[in-house]
Amino acid sequence: MDLLDRYLQAVKKHLPWLYLLAIPHHTYLTLKHPELDQAQYGATLDLVNRSIHLSLECVCAFVFIVLLVESGRLCLDARRKREAAMR
Repeated sequence: MDLLDRYLQAVKKHLPWLYLLAIPHHTYLTLKHPELDQAQYGATLDLVNRSIHLSLECVCAFVFIVLLVESGRLCLDARRKREAAMR
């Protein structure tokens, strides 16, 4: 498997995190009957949704760092293979 295929495979593995982060209005959970329960549970639900979004941002930041490390490692491996082939 060449370098680009391995990198794309690593990126594809983490795409669901980006999909979750891109949900409109960061609405991960909703009320079953919003017209009845909004006054009682609305603030709590908003806090929970914001907390979920913040957690997903942290996970995505960690995944981005992991992808950087993986891509650096893949580049170093490719360079070492080229240098070994030249000798």
